[in-house]
Amino acid sequence: MLRIHFTARDLEYVRIARGPDPLWEIVCSVCRLQTDEGRIAFGPWRRAVTPLLRGGGGGAGGADRAVAVALRSLMPCGPYIPDFLTPAVDGGNADLQQGVDRVLSTPRSRLRREFTLLAESEARTRLLAGPGAGAGAPVRPFAA
Repeated sequence: MLRIHFTARDLEYVRIARGPDPLWEIVCSVCRLQTDEGRIAFGPWRRAVTPLLRGGGGGAGGADRAVAVALRSLMPCGPYIPDFLTPAVDGGNADLQQGVDRVLSTPRSRLRREFTLLAESEARTRLLAGPGAGAGAPVRPFAA
């Protein structure tokens, strides 16, 4: 077990965010939709959101589905989620547009490095899952 001890001086540097970071909210939501964890607590939310992500439920369903597929590909809810998707913002939390702008301005070299890490992580996860788990075992579609 790893134990971390904080001194009073360490705690002087702790800052509390003014609110949730919108990009972290997206990452956590996409992961939550791909697992069975929190089924009771998140069940009503999953049932409301899943049809939207499958292209049903009115609105821009096709666009919603395309976004959902892209997000699920980038965030397979495994041991590694690319860091460029949740960029640090100087001075605290960013709004959604600031966060998206930061993601879109990620240098290609960083994208290449983090996508390589993502591919290696998924390969390790499949290997650890064992034979018969199938190539898609770590990533499952959104389900209510």
